[in-house]
Amino acid sequence: MSEEERYAMKPRGVGLDAGCHCFICGENLMRKYCSTNFSSFVNTREEGALIVAAIKYGAWLDYRSFEPSWIQVKTTACKVHEDLLEEFQQLILDLGYFTLESLKQLREKGASDE
Repeated sequence: MSEEERYAMKPRGVGLDAGCHCFICGENLMRKYCSTNFSSFVNTREEGALIVAAIKYGAWLDYRSFEPSWIQVKTTACKVHEDLLEEFQQLILDLGYFTLESLKQLREKGASDE
């Protein structure tokens, strides 16, 4: 995925999940606690896979063969970075799409918070 590419995302909202890793710092959240997660619908399974690959950690594709048109990218955050997850959701709501630049800005902000 290049810096210029954009992929449509339609936020579903923030909730709780068993999680995987924080999308900002990469902290492993498995078996620690339910983490805050942000779900967003994407147009295709392929676009969702590209977004997950771009995020690298803290995101996964929720695709269910019995619901092929309800494809979601789920992103999790540790307790320290929950505010950035909500900021990520608001950014996607405002723009209507995901870019590497928006992720980069959030990660830089997260690094300066630590």
